[in-house]
Amino acid sequence: MSNTVKAARPAKKAASPARKAVTARPHPDDIPAELRDFYGPPNLRDDAGEVESLDFATPTREQRNAVPLEKLFSIDGVDYFIPVEFGPGMGLIYLDGVAEGRDVALGRVLKKALGDAAWTALVAYAPYITKGQMEHLLNVTLQKTLGALEESGEGNG
Repeated sequence: MSNTVKAARPAKKAASPARKAVTARPHPDDIPAELRDFYGPPNLRDDAGEVESLDFATPTREQRNAVPLEKLFSIDGVDYFIPVEFGPGMGLIYLDGVAEGRDVALGRVLKKALGDAAWTALVAYAPYITKGQMEHLLNVTLQKTLGALEESGEGNG
């Protein structure tokens, strides 16, 4: 037999007071006018008060190729392009990385905007990029990302 003594269990904590039940958001018609800004635009909900779902469709190759592009940089005479305007969806990519830092988030947006081939070329050239050039790439990316968020209405660019 063992001479091990078991420690007494600590006493149970007293029951905490009952929590208030979380209730669903009210139907938009039930929100007083002065509180509507707090609850968001009423058009986000359908007639039953449910959030309206969005149906996304991946753009076709023709739609992706129809996006206007502009030259961002060249390496050894090869030009690399990004969209003239970013769609608001690029803001989502930015938001996804911003907790890790602004430059990390902008790098993710730039990678998506450039595409694989241009990104690979840029990364291969990375040892030779100056601080000023890197700042330029990030600033252009930031301006396009913020512009897309400010101007966005509908869409999933």
